[in-house]
Amino acid sequence: MNIKNTIFRLVLMLVLLSPGLFSDADSADSPISVTKLSPRAIVLTFPDDPMQNNIIAIKSEKGIVVVDTHSSPSTAVEIRKKIIEEFQEENFAYVIDTHSHGDHTCGNQVFSDAVIIAHEACIPEMLEYAKRQPQMANRLKSILKQMKAGLEKMDKTSEEAQALERRITYYELAAKETESGFVLTLPEVTFKDRMSLNLGDLHLDLYYFGLCHSKSDILVYCPEEGLLLTGDLFSTGHELYVDSERILHFDRWEKNLEMFVDQDKKINFIISGHKEFLEREELSRHLDFIRKKKEEFKGKSSAFFAAKKIYQEEGLEAAAKGLKEMSTQPQKYYLLYPELDQYVYYMMLDGKLDEAAVFFETLAELFPDKSMAYDSLGEVYKRKGNIKLALKNFKKSLELDPENRNAKMQIDQLEKKK
Repeated sequence: MNIKNTIFRLVLMLVLLSPGLFSDADSADSPISVTKLSPRAIVLTFPDDPMQNNIIAIKSEKGIVVVDTHSSPSTAVEIRKKIIEEFQEENFAYVIDTHSHGDHTCGNQVFSDAVIIAHEACIPEMLEYAKRQPQMANRLKSILKQMKAGLEKMDKTSEEAQALERRITYYELAAKETESGFVLTLPEVTFKDRMSLNLGDLHLDLYYFGLCHSKSDILVYCPEEGLLLTGDLFSTGHELYVDSERILHFDRWEKNLEMFVDQDKKINFIISGHKEFLEREELSRHLDFIRKKKEEFKGKSSAFFAAKKIYQEEGLEAAAKGLKEMSTQPQKYYLLYPELDQYVYYMMLDGKLDEAAVFFETLAELFPDKSMAYDSLGEVYKRKGNIKLALKNFKKSLELDPENRNAKMQIDQLEKKK
């Protein structure tokens, strides 16, 4: 997934920063698929949902537990109806939010009769997202405009065009639902490290995973059912995102995974927050990844942290110079391109174009083989009105990555302005 594609970057920000922005385009009219794991545990999905969310419901002596509530009140209403139909029961005891993101918590208000549980970091994250909702809604409209412009240039019969058309419908409904009907519904009970729920015939163990996909990621384990719920932490074939802050949580990541890989815990199903179920081997793969990364970064300092400190204390030129010097000391510092690029990208969005241009020039020099380094540099020059330099860098980005759709689109638009 090309996270530096301009459209996707803004969509990603909406995923991370905005409650209430996620609605399945056809969910109210679509059938809900139910996968029965056992007589008391089911997984619910909307076949037409572009996000392919997995919602888990578990029936216990003390009532029904729902893990995650989908992306909007309207989809959550349909989920609640289906759970009642499947279990022939309306006693909802608990809702558990695996993390704070809107596509997992924006249906909370539909289950206000249940006790909502999450990690303690979930509440401040949700409140922070809510503050940014108007800004993100405006960006969503801009994204839709770009998407529609891109769709006009596609073969309407192609799979790519049809997928984009579904995305457009999805985000159009999302934008509409942000304007009315959404109520931010926060967890009522939170925990710091671990929490256990006694449900009579079942138990649920909740573990804080550490800063990873979000600040509030948890694992949910039901020993009687052999059921492990991982939220958005893991997906098949993808690695965990690593940056300087997350490296500080490696020990916790390792400890949590060791419980389910190295110890003899019953696991029949591993359910991720989206798409297909996971195989147990995936946990082993991620554990091996963490152990290798721990060794790779052992004894080294973050160039990102150091450069930020220099920037704050000594200014732009000193920070750029410092980054270059640290890049020549690989035994002492590690440089991770994504976190550096993201930091400067937000700087650019805040209107600090001259400073962002200097930093992006530095990153392009330090990472000459990174297509997205030139993509970012092209974007900042476009915003500064320097079409010549913008084109030069978008073309360099496309040369390094012929599949960079953003570079293609930007070049086409800029060529018309020449």
